Amino acid sequence: KNKLLEFSSKVKTEILNWRAVLRPAAVIFPILYLFYDKKFVLTFIGILFLIFFFADMARLISKKFNLFFFKKTKAKVYKEKEKKSFSSMTLFMLGAFLSILFFSQPIAIAVICFTIFGDLAAKFVGLQFGKTKIFNKTLEGSLAFFSISLICGIIISYFLPLSPLLIILGSLAAAIAESIPIPINDNVVIPLISAGVMTAIQVFSK
Repeated sequence: KNKLLEFSSKVKTEILNWRAVLRPAAVIFPILYLFYDKKFVLTFIGILFLIFFFADMARLISKKFNLFFFKKTKAKVYKEKEKKSFSSMTLFMLGAFLSILFFSQPIAIAVICFTIFGDLAAKFVGLQFGKTKIFNKTLEGSLAFFSISLICGIIISYFLPLSPLLIILGSLAAAIAESIPIPINDNVVIPLISAGVMTAIQVFSK
């Protein structure tokens, strides 16, 4: 009422849309992995990935198909920056698939949650409150990413074996991966780098 917290135009565009609101629904992947085996979860995510992948391929190959999504439909299925690239939805599926394929169950579940909730928190805080620039991100957004990832890791540790050291360094690695300018989408970089760091810690701490 008193406009103590008024969302910026960037937040309204980037965060307050149906894609961002539905992003936490992707937590179904780690939840499924808690109750079903690796093969089932990989098959499930793999099928979804192929659907999104072929939709992207059709869109990128056909200018008419691409124009349909960006000009003819009112629903903003794709972001403007995705007009000539694969969508973040497709790349998120890829990151989740590779995390489960190559890493242990606790680590894969943790890094997927880091990507879902940490990245969303970083975007919101960075766009709304960010002032201190780090590359093309903000310090405030990176701290939000780290904090939310820590919380996710602590919650997961009640169900799966994750040590405090793994949670802290995995969250830190994910936050750093999100902030540095790597020419690969965050949805792939964040889980793989974080999972790699956590796996290396496990190996060398034995």
